[in-house]
Amino acid sequence: MYRKLLLLVPALLCFAGCFSYGPFKADTQLVEGIVLLDGEPVESAVVQFVPSEGGGELATGLTDANGKFDLTSIYGNRGRGALQGQYKVLVMKRKSDWIVDPRTGEGHTVATELLPLIYQDEENTPFEATIQRGRNRFTFEMQSQ
Repeated sequence: MYRKLLLLVPALLCFAGCFSYGPFKADTQLVEGIVLLDGEPVESAVVQFVPSEGGGELATGLTDANGKFDLTSIYGNRGRGALQGQYKVLVMKRKSDWIVDPRTGEGHTVATELLPLIYQDEENTPFEATIQRGRNRFTFEMQSQ
């Protein structure tokens, strides 16, 4: 009995230590913002912060009916926020439809992009952001071209 307990206690301490001091407790910062298209809020858009230099990690958010978003990362308390650093910012919104070919009866999904493609292209996006210590707020204004 005592032998099993002696083996179990160190294993539990090690397991608990992984969550107390590991990457899940990284120093994330709160990041929130708003996405606009031609001055109007964009609902249900995915916002991605992609690290443009070392030190950051991918963080994402989803806009609400007012175009507002909060970023979430795999790090930090309950996943909220993002690590400090430089980021390229991508904004995407797609509509998916199920299409059935009347001749064959076979169906497939067709995705339609609802925002200009430049805003989801990591090489060409005009949006960049620097996440600093504390609360970070951004506004991303897109043009429909």
